Amino acid sequence: MKKRSRGKRAIVQPASLETPRADAITVGWMLSMVTTLLCEVGALVVRAALFRDGQPLSNAVSAMFAMLLFSAFVVGIASLLLIPVVYKVRRDPPPRSITIAVVIIGAAPLVTMALRAIGP
Repeated sequence: MKKRSRGKRAIVQPASLETPRADAITVGWMLSMVTTLLCEVGALVVRAALFRDGQPLSNAVSAMFAMLLFSAFVVGIASLLLIPVVYKVRRDPPPRSITIAVVIIGAAPLVTMALRAIGP
């Protein structure tokens, strides 16, 4: 009969040292940043298509541009407001480059809307 050897049990390290709450808030923060970026890029693409050949295309395309820009504005504000929350709940702060990217991406719709209010 073969004897079973009893090896040492492997110690399982947690995948993250952060709490599940901190992970959830961080994931939401990143999703809001990506959503803002996609809405802003989509609005810019629609804006480029809106004035193709110097002629406005249609009211539907114009409404799509306004809707994407407004969505980017709302979600961008949310991503900017989540920055202090993420810094508070996480044990380790997020990388500075990520925070700078979120500030730039979150502020882009604000700047775009301000420029639209100033110009034609």
